[in-house]
Parts: sequence; structure tokens; C-alpha cells
Amino acid sequence: MKLLIIDDEELIRLKLMHIVSHASLPLQVVETVSNVFEALHSFEKEIPAVILSDIRMPVKSGLDLAKYVYEHNLPSKVILITGFSDFEYAKAGIAYHVFDYLLKPVDEEDTVSVVRRALHEYMEEQKHHELYESFQNY
Repeated sequence: MKLLIIDDEELIRLKLMHIVSHASLPLQVVETVSNVFEALHSFEKEIPAVILSDIRMPVKSGLDLAKYVYEHNLPSKVILITGFSDFEYAKAGIAYHVFDYLLKPVDEEDTVSVVRRALHEYMEEQKHHELYESFQNY
């Protein structure tokens, strides 16, 4: 499974990479990119199970990415990272089925907990999807 980290600040990308890489999570790939365009390019190789994305970035935001994931019916769990506690962001995130939010500065325990829950939900949905496919083929 793949986890994708999107943030325009390199230090935050590195910190998040360090946190998830040392958390014994069931991930095969942890990739970091600096903007939404790079993230979409990364989707061509593999759709990530979990996406950790800054909410405010130049040109395209984390909400733009969440909207893309939602509108394309991708199975990815989107976790937005923000330094702002603005209700409008939360409201937009709800519309695009954002899995959860993390507040900056990111806390290691909170990050691991949220990612672990997102991975669990992703795996459960994949199991249900596979069972449904098997049933349809039967």
C-alpha cells in the first residue's frame, strides 16, 4: 500500500515521512511531493491508500485534491493538514468526504493514530469490494 504526502514545505514533508516511516504501519511505499500537480502525476503509477495533504498550497489546495479524489471515486483516504481552524475548510472537507484533519504543528502520536485508522478503513473497504466482486462473478 502507498501513502502519499503532499506539502509545499520541505521540512513538513520530511517530518511526516519520518513519522510514518518509523511507525510500523502496513505500507510498502511512502512518497512525498510538493504540490497537487505532482500528486496527480503520482496517481498514474499507483493510487495511494492514504493521502496526507497540506490544505493551503500555491495554485491548487488540499481541498482541490480532495475534490478530485471524491469526483473520480478513488478509494484513497484523504487527511488534510492545516494550521487554520476555519469552519469553511471543515465544511468543504465534509462535502468531499475527507477522512480527518491534522493541525500544524503535527503531533507524532496524532499523525500515527489518524493514519492507522485511515489504513484500517481503507483495508476494510477493499475487502468488501473484493467480496462484492467475487459474489458478482459467482
